[in-house]
Parts: sequence; structure tokens; C-alpha cells
Amino acid sequence: MRVADGQERVTQCLLRTFKFYRFQPRLAIVNQTLGAAYQDLLHFLMMFMTFVMAFSVIAHILFGPELFAFSTFAESMNSIYVMMLTAAVDVASMAHIDGTMAVLFYLLYMFLVAVILLNVLLAILVDSYMKAKEAELEKWQALGYDELPNMITQCLSYQTLRHLVLSIGSMHEDLLLQALMNIKNRLEEKHECDFFEIPVEDPDLAITINDILNEIPERIRISDKITADKIYKCSALQFYHEDEELLEEHMGERHEEDLPLEPTEQVQS
Repeated sequence: MRVADGQERVTQCLLRTFKFYRFQPRLAIVNQTLGAAYQDLLHFLMMFMTFVMAFSVIAHILFGPELFAFSTFAESMNSIYVMMLTAAVDVASMAHIDGTMAVLFYLLYMFLVAVILLNVLLAILVDSYMKAKEAELEKWQALGYDELPNMITQCLSYQTLRHLVLSIGSMHEDLLLQALMNIKNRLEEKHECDFFEIPVEDPDLAITINDILNEIPERIRISDKITADKIYKCSALQFYHEDEELLEEHMGERHEEDLPLEPTEQVQS
């Protein structure tokens, strides 16, 4: 059971690597290629398995009584698969049993499976790759890029280095995201509308460090030693600092109708 559990964990880790490839656009193209081609791949797999199983049955019937490689259906399937990958076919041993059928079997199998089907598979992947690359390029061109950024440029960019430096001693971004999602859901329930439909001048949109800190459960704050300073160090956040004069002026312009009138001041009609 321990070996099986270990193998399952390794498989899960390998599959998760595709998820983490999405951070870089050129790597993300591979994921998008598989996603765009999966329907064609499923139909191709049906045809491919039909051919492989058919040739396995034929080889088992013709050469199974004499050759161990085709003695059972499972062995025949394995031999057929190896033949497709390496083209290492023991035609001489097959010809000793039935020369005509051995040559005919070899030519048909190599032409239909190793030449036709494998090239169809390659065409499906290439076509999906080109579509995925064009879609990814259009998305980045809309952001002002002429071409897809490569990983070396991204790793040496100012934003990446800033993130690495500022993230030292900061809280985990997953925890920060969860806190912001809780604030977003609370605001949507309060205003009974989508978050992006809330007016920009609404004071609830001014989220402070204390708001984020209060959204984190107390037990997590204690166990992870999360403080306002750790939240402030998160490079994913951008804080706006305004002095009192600018803040009073800004709030005065925004809520001018709510300010009390002076005794000598008259309301203009």
C-alpha cells in the first residue's frame, strides 16, 4: 500500500506541474494545446486502438503458435506497440512461419500505423499548437506586447525582482487572496450587486490593512504570526498614502452635499 500511495502522489505531482506552467505564456501554450486538441485526440485514440487491437489479433493468430512475442493477446499488444515505436520487427522469424503474410503484415502495419496514424497525431497537435499560440499572442498584444515574453526576460524583470525582495517576511499570497475574496463577497452581499458595479466613490471600497487583518481567522493569525507589517510587505498589494489635507479635500469634494452648512451660508438654488 505504501508503494501504491507513493506512486499516486508522484503522479499527482507530475500532473500538477501543468497547472504551474500557466504562469509563463510560452509554457502555457502547451496546456492550451492539449486543451484545444483533446476532442480530436479522443477520436484519434479510438481509431488508433482499433488498428492496434486488430493487428494484435492478426499477429496472434498468424504467428502466436510459433513466436513468444505473439503467444498471447497481451504479448501481441505489447509487441505491436514496440514495433510502432522502434520499428524493430523480427520479420525473419515471422517469415519462417509464413513468408507472404509476414511481408504483407509488416508493410500494412508500418504504412497504416507508423506512417499514417502517427502523422495524423502530429498534425492534430501542430494545428492545435498554432491556434493556441495565436490566441495567446493576441491576448498579450492587447496588453501592449509585440511578442510573447520569454521566461528569462520575466525572471530578470523589475517586477519579479521586486516581488522576490518584498515577499521576504510577508504573508502567504493564498491567504491574502482568501481574505480579499471574503471582503469582496461581503461587499457584494451588502450592496446586492456585483463588486464591479459598486460605485467607485463608495467609501467601502477603501480597504485598509486592518480590514484584511480582521478577515483572517484569529487562530491563523496566531499560528502564522501574521501582523499588519506582514500584510504591508506583500508585493501584490499597492497602498495609497494621502496626507490629512489632501484627504479632507478629497472627501469634501466627494461628500460635499453631506457637510453641514454654516449659519451664514445660504443654499443656492
